[in-house]
This record gives sequence, structure tokens and C-alpha cells, in this order.
Amino acid sequence: MMSKSRRKNLLLGLVMGLVLMLLSYARIVGDSQSMAFREDILDTIFAGAIWGTQLMWNLIWFGVALTALHLVFGAASWGLGTLSAGLSPKPDQQKNERQHVILWFALLTLGILAFNSAEFSRSSLGSPYARIMTNPIAGLALGKWIAGVIGFSALAVLATALAKALRSGWRPYRNPRRFAVGAVAILLLVVAAAGASLNYSHNDGSRLNVVLIGIDSLRIDIVGKQGPAGVAPHMREFLDDSVWFTDTMTPLARTFPSVMSILTGRQPHKTGAYMNLPPRDFIKEGDTLGRVFSRAGYHSVFAMDEVRFANFDTSYGFDQTVTPPAGSTEFLMSLFADTPLSNSVMNSRLGSWMFPFIYANRGAAATYDPDTFVGRVEHEVDFGNPLFFATHLTLSHWPYNWAGSPLPGPKTDAVWPDYYVNVINRVDQQFADLMEILRERGVLENAIVVLYSDHGESFGKSHEALVPDGDPLIKSLAAVPQWGHGSTVLTAHQYKVVLGMRAFGAAAGKLPAARKIPAPASVMDIAPTLTQLAGVQTSAPYDGMSLVPLMAAEPTIPANFAHRVRFTETEYTPVGVATPDGKMSTSGIAEAAKMYSIDPKTDHVEVRRIHLQPMLGIRQYAAIGDEYMLVALPYRSEGLSHHFVVLPKDGGTPQLLASAPTPDAPEDLRRVWNAMQTTFAGIVPSGETLESVVAKTTVAQSGRGVTPNVTK
Repeated sequence: MMSKSRRKNLLLGLVMGLVLMLLSYARIVGDSQSMAFREDILDTIFAGAIWGTQLMWNLIWFGVALTALHLVFGAASWGLGTLSAGLSPKPDQQKNERQHVILWFALLTLGILAFNSAEFSRSSLGSPYARIMTNPIAGLALGKWIAGVIGFSALAVLATALAKALRSGWRPYRNPRRFAVGAVAILLLVVAAAGASLNYSHNDGSRLNVVLIGIDSLRIDIVGKQGPAGVAPHMREFLDDSVWFTDTMTPLARTFPSVMSILTGRQPHKTGAYMNLPPRDFIKEGDTLGRVFSRAGYHSVFAMDEVRFANFDTSYGFDQTVTPPAGSTEFLMSLFADTPLSNSVMNSRLGSWMFPFIYANRGAAATYDPDTFVGRVEHEVDFGNPLFFATHLTLSHWPYNWAGSPLPGPKTDAVWPDYYVNVINRVDQQFADLMEILRERGVLENAIVVLYSDHGESFGKSHEALVPDGDPLIKSLAAVPQWGHGSTVLTAHQYKVVLGMRAFGAAAGKLPAARKIPAPASVMDIAPTLTQLAGVQTSAPYDGMSLVPLMAAEPTIPANFAHRVRFTETEYTPVGVATPDGKMSTSGIAEAAKMYSIDPKTDHVEVRRIHLQPMLGIRQYAAIGDEYMLVALPYRSEGLSHHFVVLPKDGGTPQLLASAPTPDAPEDLRRVWNAMQTTFAGIVPSGETLESVVAKTTVAQSGRGVTPNVTK
């Protein structure tokens, strides 16, 4: 039976474990005024009673799991302290054990903190010491050396204590029943843990497999010939061996609308997916690729490593999804699930059970390990034949870092910032690892693989814009291009995307030889193309066009692709929520929080319905033809209207278009005007002249008029 002094020491260890948990939030609480903890923000997020909601149960689970983990840590400190005290007895044994418990708690805490700073350099308590702890010594970071030495010392204590006990006559098998029960229990735990991570499903390639691999925020120029040497070698190799559509764009440069257009082949305004996080019943997706292929006998799978802004689940027609649990808990946990101890287990099988909202979740960038998500795909996806597999890798999205990513260097004016090059190289390795898994599981014995990006990215540099830097008209209309994606239609890098298709194995004859096709294409063309190639039936009313005739007719362009007008538009972006340096402003978060609510049953974050229609009036729209680009820029006056600006497709001096082009205007300009009026019927020209616009802007800037709406 345990002595009273040892029970006190155990209690001491447990209390110290809880104190460590509380102190782990010291920096987060200290930053509360600059983050998402302001009272007005919290009131908005938790509008309504939280009791009984799914969010409440999720938070309770997180609290219990985090507390249990720290209690185990405290108990481990007590156990090591008790064992080490027994190896060096002193006259005052009780005092000696207490000192050893405190010493081992301090040592283990130091080891956890050092490891956290080395492995999770952008975590709350890791970032202050990251530059020291990530310094390599003999190829290993200093923090990992410290953690390793302390861990080895703990193992030495355990081994020495066991040897001493055996020499003293301790024989665990003297109580065979207790020994057998314990051994069987440990064996069952080991077998269960191993079995949970095994997946032997194999694809025999007897039927065509269809694979979609998406790379978030991937700019087409960084994987092209003009891109930096040595960057993204695996994706470049894939594209060089594929049919590469080099003039492809998305109708809306945000992940959820773009991926929905890929899965449905339809315009965002046809499905209702014209923004991130719309209410689920607002989406009328119809026949998605997942639903079409599932109906045709395929096992349809969707895998994505972040769904905070894209609540994809099986309701979109998939038989299986591999994603973090979507909802407000995912948002909150990306802020709160950041303690040195929880971080150390976050990417393990234990972490998947204790912290499911953070495990393999790109949304928690500080602890995200790209290999962990690849492991999820390998362990959880059923690769049986035939397979429709769609995955979307979001690592290359803002904030452009992950656990173990290089620390930021000095700012430069490079076309592709270092942080973007680093993250593209890392997601390129994820792509290569996934392709290897597909090869090992037999999927590539008969498959068509599509590599795409949902949108591009711009970095706020003047050379990226389609309009001259400082153009007076664009400045007067408060439409100076901003960084990011979905924030402007005046930077082609935001809406131009990567699209390459490659056939493997028995499917080789379904696609022509590798080449680049510069004809105008859209991500909406993916769905009709794949259904035609796979021979699956659907009555879906596609807005996109099958690329099969284009591939067969190239280098000539079929009539339905000639003079094709394509569209794109911006989305709501609250100012200050996300900045290039990865920081968030309180005012930006407060502004954003007002736009959303939490469904108490599903925990999903959704745009408030009263904001759905107004959001359409403050965005930019563009119609792009052969030679001209027509842009509608929002402006608030007495009523809601747009200024129409026309500029050459590849950039140049913009001109205000007060009304419809005259009959003698260039044919392509008249074509994009008519297409804009047909597709976006609610957008009307303001009728103002350039002089009027400039005059109003001048008055507004002096504080005596109506300020133009700023879309960012």
C-alpha cells in the first residue's frame, strides 16, 4: 500500500501538472487584447446559449483531454522522482523523494519546452526561443538535443530501477494472475493501436480510377518555365508529362466556391456557392462528381486537411471523407490547442484521439505536420476498385508555414517571396508522397489523374497588377489591387490556375500525348471532361465544357471554345483579418465576426443570412474575352451601382465605360459587355463620367462627401 508521504508527493506532481497547463496559456492570455478575446468579439461568436450545443460538448472533450494529459505528465514526474530517490537514498527519505519529484518535473518541463521550441517554432511558447532552440548541432536542433538528453536520462532511471528491483528479489510473475492480466491488457492495447493504423485495401486496376489532386493557392507561373529553378520538381514533372491547359481560370478565387465549381461544373451563382461558409441549405449542388461516380459504382472519397472555410462532408455526395471535423470548434482550437505538452503528441495516433479537431489540421499551422495528413490518407482511405478520389492540399495557403518550417527571413521584392517558395516545395513533397501511395495501392495501374489549383495568389506588388501602378482612375474608384486571392480581379495571378491531366497504365489511350494547350479553359470544365472520359452518365446541367474535343482538335480550336468569354469575381474580405506577415488585427476579427453565426446542432460557422445579398453588391466582377477585360467595380452613391472599366486583357491603361459600347466598338468589347449583362443581370453601370468620379472622390477625401466603397 502506498505510504502517506508518497500520496502527498503524487498529489504534488498532479498539481504541478495542472499548474503547467495554466502557465502554458500565459502568453495567449497576455496577447488577449490583440487577438480574438475582446468582449464584443466573444459576444458575437457565442451569441445565444452555448449550453447543449455541439460546441459545448466539443469544448468539454478538449478540456478533459488536455487536463488528463497534464495529470499524466505530473504522475510521470512523480514516478520518476520516486524511482530516482530510491536509487540514491538519504537519511530523510520523504524529503528526498519530494525533492526528486520536483527535480524531475522541472527537467521534463524543460525537455518539453525545448522540444516545443525546436519542433513547433511558431507556437505560442515556442516562438520566443525558436531561433536559439532551432540552431543545429551535428545536424540536430539544440532543443531536440536537450529533450533527447533528458529523455535518455529518464529511460536510464527506469532501467536502473528495474535492474535494482530484480536484484533485490522482485519477481513480477509470483502473482501469475495479476501478471497475466496486465500482460494481456498491454498486448491488447498494442494490437489495437497497430490495427487502427493498418489499411490493406488495394486496387486491381480492372476499371478506370479517377483522381483529383488540388493544390491551394498555387500560382501557375511558379511551376512554369519562368519559375525559380528547382522549385516544385514533382509537380513540374507531372505537368510536363500531362496535357496542360495553360490558360485556365476559376470563376471565383476562393477555395469553397472554386472547388464546388470543380465538383459540379457550374457557376458559383448557379449552386449558391458564391462565398465561403454559406448556410448548407443555401447550396443547391445537384450532381457533384462524388455523387455521379458513386452512383456509377465507384467508391468516392474526398480528403482535405482544412475545412474551416469549406465545410465539405458526405452530404456532397461522397462515400467517405477524410477531413478535420468542420465547425467553430476548429476555429477556436486553432487558437487554444497550443500548449507545449499537447503539441508534443498532436501528430501521433494518441493526438488523433485526444485532439481530433487539431490532428492533421492545416488550420492549426503551428502544429501541422504535412506527413501526418498524408498518413491519414494512407491509413483511412479505402482504395478499392474502382475509385474516385478527390483531395485538396491547403498547406500552400496563408499563413505559408507549418510545424518545422524555416523561420522567416528579411523581406525582399522577389517575385515569389521565400516563404511562398518554401511552402510550395513542401506541398510538392506531399503531392509526391500521395502519388507514391496511389502507385503502391495499384490505383495508377488504370487511372486519370488531374492536378489543379483552386486559385492563385498575389503578394501586393505593383508588377503583378493588370493596371499601371498609381493609375488615377483605379485610385479614384478605390480599387487598387490588394494581396491575397479573391480580393481583386485586376491581378491575373489570383484567378489563373494550374490544370493538367495525365493518364496512367491501362488508361493511357484516353488522353493524347503530353502537350500544352493555350485555349481558354475553366475549372468548371473538369467535371464534364471527367464524366465523358470515364463514360459515366449524368444529366447535370454543366456551365463548363468538356475538354475532350479540345484535346482531340488541338492545335485548332473548336467553335465553342473560340471567342469564349469567361468570368471571375471577388469575395468578402474583412480588412486586417489576415495579412502577409501572418498577423491578425482585433478590429479585423471583430468586423468578420459580425458576419457569421454558429449552427448549434452542427457547430458549422455560417454567413448570416441577412448578409448574403449585400455581399454581392460590394464585390468586383469581370468578363474576360479574347482581347478585352470588362470590370465592374462597386461604388456607393444614392443607390447601389457599379462603374464599368475596360482594359486590354493582358493589362494596360483602364478606361471608364459609362454605358454600353457603341455599334462601332470592337467586336470583342461588345461581346464581353453582352456576356456580363447576361451572366450578372443585376449589375448596372453608374453612368458617371471620369470627371464626375474624380470630383466625388476629391470631395470624399476632404471629408465633405460620400466615400467610395473599398473592396479588399
